[in-house]
Amino acid sequence: MLIEILIVIAIITMVTGGIAFAVIKQKEKADAKTALTEAMTIRAAVNTRTALEAKEDCPSVRQLIDEELLDRSARTKDPWGKPYRVQCADRHVVVVSNGRDRMAETEDDIRAPPKEPD
Repeated sequence: MLIEILIVIAIITMVTGGIAFAVIKQKEKADAKTALTEAMTIRAAVNTRTALEAKEDCPSVRQLIDEELLDRSARTKDPWGKPYRVQCADRHVVVVSNGRDRMAETEDDIRAPPKEPD
């Protein structure tokens, strides 16, 4: 009887571990999609600001919220807790999230628009 209980506990543990692993992977994918969507929204706000207000400086996300180009509920940080970086050069705007590893200029960075393949 004790062995049967141990076997049932082992099976439950394995199933729970598999479910947890699948949930973690789905959360990582959802966080990446969220970061890309938010970065695209921020980029659109910067482009709107440049087109409508003829401002050439590169604003922060906080400035965009203060100028009411982004909703007050807009997040200033990515899903991993790091601020989005807005980069402007020659009327070309890129918004970057450091991604899951929270380090700049690594493979998991999320960019809007996405980086062109080499």
